[in-house]
Amino acid sequence: MLQLGKISLKDKNYLIEKRNKVLDLAGDLGFGEVTATRLTTAVSEMIWRMAGRGWECGMEFFIVEEKGRYGLLIRFFSDNYIFDEENILKSVFNEIDYFNRN
Repeated sequence: MLQLGKISLKDKNYLIEKRNKVLDLAGDLGFGEVTATRLTTAVSEMIWRMAGRGWECGMEFFIVEEKGRYGLLIRFFSDNYIFDEENILKSVFNEIDYFNRN
């Protein structure tokens, strides 16, 4: 697993800036326009739901390899968020895993 970076968000005022960074990353990694837009929309929605509640949150990005194929792993994090938005993620991502950072 190779960590590409981390984006932290302290409030929703920076949402568009962070959303555009995700869109740029998806393009740089060779995602097609439709897939990049779907990915960015899901990420944007998750951040909006967390930051909109006034919680500090963010994402970590990794390149992972499994069975000779590479993929993008995105970890959403917030110390306050109860993950109840599974349907948003399932509409975009192949796999969803939950973990507790504590």
